Amino acid sequence: MKPSSGFAHVPVGPPNYVFHLQAQCKADPSPDKINLGIGAYKTEQGKPYILNVVKTVERALINDPTIDKEYLPIGGDPDFIKCAQKLLLGADSSIFAEGRICGVQSVSGTGALRLCSEFISEWLPGTK
Repeated sequence: MKPSSGFAHVPVGPPNYVFHLQAQCKADPSPDKINLGIGAYKTEQGKPYILNVVKTVERALINDPTIDKEYLPIGGDPDFIKCAQKLLLGADSSIFAEGRICGVQSVSGTGALRLCSEFISEWLPGTK
């Protein structure tokens, strides 16, 4: 007898469209196809291709004595967040001068969407 899961009543969500496209591309027998669905470089043999600049930066990071394995603050790396904000809004934006900006670093695009959705649901009236 198969053990019952506490999540058996939860329906399976829809498939991720990007991964669906990835599977379709993989199944396509055309030798001339180019997969532009997922932002990753591959060799002609289908193996991951690492750009030389990425290898150079990885070596620099490995040899950087100031980098450690400590946890970041709960909101992420403050310097990274500030640089991202300036990149997106412009360093001379009045938003910075007026202190009207905040930010958090997330683990991924879907992680960011989840954090934002939870925040909106919790703190903006009428969104639950």
